[in-house]
Amino acid sequence: MSADPAGADGLDLLWLAVDGTGHLGAFVTAGQGPIPSSALPAALGEPWLEGELSALPPRGAAALLVKNGDMSSWTRLAERGLYAFDWQDVHRSSKQSRHSYDLVALPPQPLRVEALPARLAAIARVTPPALVFADCAASGVAIY
Repeated sequence: MSADPAGADGLDLLWLAVDGTGHLGAFVTAGQGPIPSSALPAALGEPWLEGELSALPPRGAAALLVKNGDMSSWTRLAERGLYAFDWQDVHRSSKQSRHSYDLVALPPQPLRVEALPARLAAIARVTPPALVFADCAASGVAIY
């Protein structure tokens, strides 16, 4: 994990991961969240990533878990089957900081990595976390 990756400081980036069950997570850094070194090249070099994910067909209504300003980006990602995470610490004091990504929107039907176009699947597969995104629903956080 790179807590302060060179070239990414202050940039609001999106990176992908696939969990132990093959489901997808989209992580938004809010300019401060850590990015695994395996995901950094795609996060910095693929500005089309969010647009291409948003172009996937909707799978139903997302369950929004956090209401903090405009949540349309996370809702759109979850509607397309991705677990949507955000670095919500940017809105917290240092004392309240969780030092983890918050699960902010649940997909109605989780999308599996095999269902993605090959280019997106390859990006997601480089970062396999040691957790199951559905398990994050109880705690609301994914530790990275």
